[in-house]
Amino acid sequence: MPLEIALPDDHERFSLQDYIECLEEEGYDLSDHDDLIASAKHLKKLGNNKDFLIDRVFAELKKSLQFQETNIYAPEVLLLHTTNSYFIRANIWKPVTKVELQVPGYRYDVCHDHNFDILTIGYLGPGYRSRAYTYDSAACEGMLGETVNLTSEGVFTLTEGKVALYRAKRDVHIQLPPERLSVSINLIPKGDARNQAQLQFDESSGRICRYLNFSGAEAAVRLAGLLESRECLEGLVRIATQHPSAKMRALALVSQLSIAPESADTIWADMNTAQPLLVRHIVEAEVAQYGACMRTISSG
Repeated sequence: MPLEIALPDDHERFSLQDYIECLEEEGYDLSDHDDLIASAKHLKKLGNNKDFLIDRVFAELKKSLQFQETNIYAPEVLLLHTTNSYFIRANIWKPVTKVELQVPGYRYDVCHDHNFDILTIGYLGPGYRSRAYTYDSAACEGMLGETVNLTSEGVFTLTEGKVALYRAKRDVHIQLPPERLSVSINLIPKGDARNQAQLQFDESSGRICRYLNFSGAEAAVRLAGLLESRECLEGLVRIATQHPSAKMRALALVSQLSIAPESADTIWADMNTAQPLLVRHIVEAEVAQYGACMRTISSG
């Protein structure tokens, strides 16, 4: 269950710029949960301002082709501000339509964790509901097929004005559609947990069934292997040995196997001796799924 933050009744309204200035000038360490929670009073004041978001959206719409030009997220996400250490976004939660209900197997969301903290406030509407769980990420390897102990925490509703903290690699949830269109505002620190994979779980068994996050860097590493770009080999070796993300290391190794199959035995031997278990697991899963360099598995 996300941590609900109890705040005094406060009707002061902040502009987005007011909020940003408070975060910057008061020196919060947003990687620290205590500081993140202490900053929640300012997010509450931003949430009191029911004009700033529509004013921001229409100001960007006037720019036509420049609307949300730096936004890499889905259409339901509006990026409001970003720095090297955090970003602010608005999430739009829409109810399920009659058409969507007719789609076989339609799902509003999947059971997942996050590899970043989220300080959030219900901004408009009745808010989404979510079935909430917690788990101990330190007690699992993070491998596909692994079963973790998901502790049920009940149903959480982000009603208008409610402020809560989703903790990276601890809180797990599956969003349920709101009764009416709703909006939340999020403050998201860019913490070290971003180097861990975001996980999808089978809700009934707790089994890890998919890695969710996919970045531009991952796409570039995959593309190097797909194009068999030998000039990228040196960079791929550096990524495979130095990158803090196990998934990025694994993908760099898979691309090396695709580009230089003649070195597969050496690459696989080095992987078995120098890489963590999770890296080797992801490489094996990628090779099994996409059929690249299958013969190297027996060499390992």
